[in-house]
Amino acid sequence: MKTAGAFTLMVLLALAGCVTEQAHRSSETALFSIRLTRGAFTGAAKKDTGFYFFQQADGGIFGEQRKDGIVTDVFGGGSQESAELRREIKAVGFELFDFDAEVRRVDDELAAKAKQEGREDTIFLTLDGAEYEIRFEFEGVHYVLLERNPGSMTDHYAAYSPRIAKLKALMDLFARYYGRAKFSF
Repeated sequence: MKTAGAFTLMVLLALAGCVTEQAHRSSETALFSIRLTRGAFTGAAKKDTGFYFFQQADGGIFGEQRKDGIVTDVFGGGSQESAELRREIKAVGFELFDFDAEVRRVDDELAAKAKQEGREDTIFLTLDGAEYEIRFEFEGVHYVLLERNPGSMTDHYAAYSPRIAKLKALMDLFARYYGRAKFSF
């Protein structure tokens, strides 16, 4: 009988943990994420892999790193750091835009300038083909970008486009919040 009682207690504790996790999740809102959708050499991602940031009802911002559907790290949540991150996000002043159209616009301008100067228009980027989905949801702004090599692309094009510069600034804010060395894409 003692074994059955211990087993029942373990089941109840496990269920309580699930309910607590669901209650915890229901008090959060997605804020920002960078999710691998297709590996450069591995094909479509089968399970969640990336960085996910959430805002809690109390204003705290925390994040998770997931690899193959498993949470491998949880970070943030401090009230002072969260308030500072929110201020910095607002200061970026991100606005919705069409990333592909903006890249084409910049490419056209750079090609025209190069032609006018009598030189070839050459762009050097490090691209391995990995594809990521970037989501940003903040104060009524809902932005989704599906792009190959978004880090290299934003690094290059930010110098020529204020819109892409703002996207890069957001990516840099969240990278800094987590720790730049760990935040690679």
